[in-house]
Amino acid sequence: MDYGLVLAGGGMRGAYQIGVWRALTEMKIRITAVAGASIGAINGAMFVQGDYKKAEQFWREIKPDDIIAPMITDSGEMRDIIKEGIVDMSPLEKLLSGVVDERKLRKSPIDFGIAAFSLNKKTGISKFKSEIPKGKIVDYLMASACIPGVKARKVGDDTFMDGGVSNNMPVDMLAARGMNNLICVDIKGIGICKDIDLSGKNVIEIVFDKPETGVAEVDSKGIDLSIKAGYIDCLRAFGRVEGDKYAFMSKDYRAVKGMYSKELILSLETAAEIFGMDVRSIYTFDELVKSTLNAYRKYEAAMDSNSGTLEKIRNLGDRAVTAHLVKNGGDSLGGSLFAACKRAASAIIYFSREI
Repeated sequence: MDYGLVLAGGGMRGAYQIGVWRALTEMKIRITAVAGASIGAINGAMFVQGDYKKAEQFWREIKPDDIIAPMITDSGEMRDIIKEGIVDMSPLEKLLSGVVDERKLRKSPIDFGIAAFSLNKKTGISKFKSEIPKGKIVDYLMASACIPGVKARKVGDDTFMDGGVSNNMPVDMLAARGMNNLICVDIKGIGICKDIDLSGKNVIEIVFDKPETGVAEVDSKGIDLSIKAGYIDCLRAFGRVEGDKYAFMSKDYRAVKGMYSKELILSLETAAEIFGMDVRSIYTFDELVKSTLNAYRKYEAAMDSNSGTLEKIRNLGDRAVTAHLVKNGGDSLGGSLFAACKRAASAIIYFSREI
């Protein structure tokens, strides 16, 4: 089955799309066309070239100075922002010129489209690679990523702004070409998404529900977590992993559902979250049980046994409340205030007996 891949804009949250790419490759999902806006267009260009390692390196090594020029010049003077634009993105253009191989992109059997906003025409425009003049791919990528506040990008006789201004999820580009199977990757960027009639289409949505960074935040830890999140969410979208808060391989999870109640499984996931298990990893059920119990026992050993009043427990947070409930059989605190902690304590009590 052939799919079209649509990559939305969203600045530094675009690292998520690299994780999606990794999962698609592992699952051998066949992509025959890619369309993107802003950072989605940049990621799309790298995808079409087919060099995943180069794309991941691009993201893991990127620094603020690789995107925008400092406001202070080497001579110590403030740049003329009125003349040059509030933000100078020439460093990003230089970086893309070294990353994007136009010859390789054009030779790729995967079609590629870019969404941008024309200031001349005051409307969104869509350009596939066959419609872009030779030597102008990077220019159009920069045009698509030309966020408000950046000096508008002139390409030929037209002047452009960020594609997200009018079409942050350019699914219409691929739908118009008759593609019936579409993968749309939404990274919660700032922009307008068109209301497109996709009836009769198979649309798989992969959404970055809990972004690890802001759209303009260059943070290496956040980038790493974003890549992991995209990888897991893509696997989840295609049914390769299951679970509520945590990801389990589907075969293992189906076996577990035949042994334990849904409530107990959800309670274990709540306990895992409270005791700090990494939500961006894939587990077997037994691994999560053992890791959670180990984390609980370490916490219990370090806990001050004399800090048992309700007020102290309240101030110490969910771990302390859960530990208190486990020690007291799970029923010592009434009401709904500690409902999550009660569920977590119930799972810890049960699995402590079983393992």
